[in-house]
Amino acid sequence: MEGAGFTCPHCGGALEATLSDQPQTVDCPHCLRPILLPADESLQELPPDRDDELDGIRIRRVAQMHNAAYRTRSYCLVAAFACLGSALQLTWLAVGQLRAAGWTWRPIRYLLLTVACTLLVPFFLVRAGRAQRQARQSGLTEPPRPPDFVPLGSRAEPWKDLEKMQ
Repeated sequence: MEGAGFTCPHCGGALEATLSDQPQTVDCPHCLRPILLPADESLQELPPDRDDELDGIRIRRVAQMHNAAYRTRSYCLVAAFACLGSALQLTWLAVGQLRAAGWTWRPIRYLLLTVACTLLVPFFLVRAGRAQRQARQSGLTEPPRPPDFVPLGSRAEPWKDLEKMQ
């Protein structure tokens, strides 16, 4: 590390010192009084930009929310089709039991479970629709004012130059 030249604020004498990442106190070789040397800013680590970090966290959170909504939709669709399949199977079993043994507790139980499964199908389909709408929503909010694109210039200008060349 190279030394930096300083002048003493007390006597005006010249001195050379090596800077560190922290401010330091040295004694002047001419008047022997303490001098506070500043820290070398090039050695200090710059703190990460907090806005970038928050943007990264927000992006991850929005992505997690979208993934969770799609996962919820998938689970609801699987549950709806499972209920529909169960209702069909229970209906088939109830009809078989009615033919074999008549109206006993078993076919009645099958038919009650069929009704329950049939009622759950629309419930799960509605939940899947809500999850789909939630997944399609943008996690970003509109800016308070629209961006100003004037400093960027018109994108039509390069085309005008190309037309002039032909």
